[in-house]
Amino acid sequence: SSDLSAMGFPGTRQSPWLPPPCPMTMTRSFPSPKAAALIAATTTALAILPARADFDDFNDGDDAGWVRYAPLQPFGAPTTFFFPTPPPAYGILPTASPNPALYGPALGGSFLGSSQADFSLSYDVLGWDDSLNQSFGAMARASQIGYRTTDGYSLRYDTAGFLALSRISDESSSLLVSAPIRLDPSRDYRFKFEGRGTQLSGAVYDPSSPVIQPLATVTAIDGTYAEGRNGLMVWATDQTHGSAVFDNFFVLVPEPSTSRLVAAGCCVLVLARALARRRPGFRQASPP
Repeated sequence: SSDLSAMGFPGTRQSPWLPPPCPMTMTRSFPSPKAAALIAATTTALAILPARADFDDFNDGDDAGWVRYAPLQPFGAPTTFFFPTPPPAYGILPTASPNPALYGPALGGSFLGSSQADFSLSYDVLGWDDSLNQSFGAMARASQIGYRTTDGYSLRYDTAGFLALSRISDESSSLLVSAPIRLDPSRDYRFKFEGRGTQLSGAVYDPSSPVIQPLATVTAIDGTYAEGRNGLMVWATDQTHGSAVFDNFFVLVPEPSTSRLVAAGCCVLVLARALARRRPGFRQASPP
């Protein structure tokens, strides 16, 4: 807030610590109370600046705030979004493509939040049809979202039995790295997907296990895409449809780097010195 008094600072009021009026000899300058308050408020804000988070547990039974993505709908293959209970969750079911060779296989998803660069996201997968040739998971740094224009990165589990980290270019997937893993569709799993600069990583966990240790991990370095949106996706890999149920989608935008905080702090100091030069200070003169 711009109201410094609401933040516990004196604002523009005369400081109670100033000495009584007396003969003064001009010496060097000091920041005014207003400048001092500005410096203190800005420094405090930089020190406690929180990371931003996007979260949805779907307990409200809807996907308000999400942007649904059904690229094959104009060709007769819509995506169904549903909310199975219990527990409240988010189901994504892209129907089979009418012509995979012409339009591509079925796919559909949904995106939440604004564009960002570095990211740390997690989500639960509560169920899927293991008889389908499909993959499902999350996208990050997604941009130009649309039919055969979507770019970004994906972390997905494929029912063929592997965890994959891929680069998506115009909706075409290029595998960066994979790890073999066979998941049980009757169990719940938690996935984690992170990106800092060119470093990307993904992992899958069993939340029911007393030991917090990933069942599989994937890491890669790729600098093709610097920022974009985050979301959930389901991809079919042949002429069938896809189907998966998600829950507890959480995205944490990492705090600013140390270098950025230092740069911001330097700007505050420059501002303080500039304000100080505009107001003379005082020094109590010796009695005559």
